[in-house]
Amino acid sequence: MSTKVVRLCQGNRAEWGLGNGESKNSNVGLCSGPKKDTIRCLKGGCPKQRMRARIASIENLIAQDPGHRNILPLIQRDHLRLAAMSLLGAKKVLITSGFPILKARAGETDGPPGALAIGQALTRLGIQVAYITDKHHEHLFKAVGAEPLVQLKAGLLQQHGFSHLVAVERPGRARDGCYYNMRGEQITELVEPIDQLFLEAEFSSTMTIGIGDGGNEVGMGRVFRGVARAIENGAKIASTVLTDYVIVSGFPIGGPTVWWVPSRFFAAKTCFPGAGKSWIR
Repeated sequence: MSTKVVRLCQGNRAEWGLGNGESKNSNVGLCSGPKKDTIRCLKGGCPKQRMRARIASIENLIAQDPGHRNILPLIQRDHLRLAAMSLLGAKKVLITSGFPILKARAGETDGPPGALAIGQALTRLGIQVAYITDKHHEHLFKAVGAEPLVQLKAGLLQQHGFSHLVAVERPGRARDGCYYNMRGEQITELVEPIDQLFLEAEFSSTMTIGIGDGGNEVGMGRVFRGVARAIENGAKIASTVLTDYVIVSGFPIGGPTVWWVPSRFFAAKTCFPGAGKSWIR
């Protein structure tokens, strides 16, 4: 994967980080300026320090694992903050979701509302948003109002000029090129290869973000070895599709999981100075 440099702006200051969340600046997170500002920061008055503390508390919440999937080894510290900061500078965002249930031959209902939560927040920030999913998931997107929907086709990223791709509980291909559920059952026939967009984005300036809870989703390729070692059936189901930032959550388990994570994700966005009034009530 090509290395991307991400500019993370905070007021009149900027820090530069690599796509994997590492920072080139050893002073990142420290307050600069007059001595009185440093003292204010040490007393908890620095906006950046408060922001980091708030987001760290959110990360601690979503890292809980009541479903006992053993997700702790997959958690990427600070990716929530870095992803939110990246989206603050987004111009046009494509959001995907939709995970099929094999026996029901239908889609899970947690992903589309989560995709909508992100899309609505971005729209309120004045950022253009579009959605993409499989044909058999489209009715779920339309039911919750996640539109406009675009179709998967060659040159989609270049044609529309998306600055960011976001996957919310979306299957990512395993080492054998197939897609699997958590039980290790193949679901390839029910999945359109939308994850190909994320593979293409590796060689462009498009930033990518993945949100998931099991290791078989788009984005989990960043923690592939962890999934293979720590998750049941991990060696078989582990996604090889990585993203610049991956947000892993095991709490709360069940239907609301991935809906809840995006809402906390944008709670994190509103922690940033200048991000505007929070839309979350």
